Amino acid sequence: MLLQKIVSEFRQLRRFLKEKEVMLLARLGELDRAVLRKQEEEEAKVEGDISLLSILICEMEEKLKRPTRGFLQVGFLRVGFLRVGYSIGPSPFLSNLLQSWGRLNHFFPSLSIPGCQKHAGQVSFVTLDPNTATAGLVLSRDRRGVRWMDMGHNVSPCPQRFDVSCCVLGCRGFTSGRHFWDVEVMGGGMWALGVARSSVPRKGWLTFHPDYGIWAVGCCRNRFRAFTSPPTTLPMSGNPNRIRVVLDYGGGRVAFYLTAQKNPIFAFQNASFCGESIFPFFWVGRESHLHLCFME
Repeated sequence: MLLQKIVSEFRQLRRFLKEKEVMLLARLGELDRAVLRKQEEEEAKVEGDISLLSILICEMEEKLKRPTRGFLQVGFLRVGFLRVGYSIGPSPFLSNLLQSWGRLNHFFPSLSIPGCQKHAGQVSFVTLDPNTATAGLVLSRDRRGVRWMDMGHNVSPCPQRFDVSCCVLGCRGFTSGRHFWDVEVMGGGMWALGVARSSVPRKGWLTFHPDYGIWAVGCCRNRFRAFTSPPTTLPMSGNPNRIRVVLDYGGGRVAFYLTAQKNPIFAFQNASFCGESIFPFFWVGRESHLHLCFME
């Protein structure tokens, strides 16, 4: 009888320890994932800061090659550039650096970003908003690249997120002025890029057309086309390597350029923005990868 009692208690203790082991292993797994997420956030923050600093360094090097008078007249930064959005926020070091350049802009209000006069607008440092990305898309850590994946991944519920169409918007919208950014197209799949109204539907399948708040070009069924109604096939074979998107908010115009070409491959005229914020727009299909480029 005593032996049976000892065996029973031993089994209970063993069962208790096993349950405790399972709980501790689960907790350890959660801690590992939390540490990994924190590490990825920190790495993304550093890489994002490096991306922005790389642009500023290149601009400074270019300006130092010019006469002093030209440097002061043209400058290298304007207040609008300080408002560029990071989904994770810049580091204190970068914030202090930008604040210092903001004070410089106060004394030299005519300062502007170099290269802005190419298309009579402001070069925009665009990052992608992860809160809008469909679950089937993967963003790079610096939030400047996006690719399609075969299997969706867990994402937090968010009213801004596209639930079906594989789309993502830029972090920053525009309500005035002229802006442009370059996008590198990689892979041979389907894709589209351009701009969209802030009110573009987030639920269900999207219709790529200005009447639905999207002005875009892209590749569909092995044809390069502008998404008008009906779609306009553009005289190109294969995917272009790099496209410049030029938004003229006040002029109601969205134009698309190929590298080293002066004339646009296509332009939407008389665009009706209805006073809304207009965001960079990206749609990524199978085997496609879009990446925002540093401006030359």
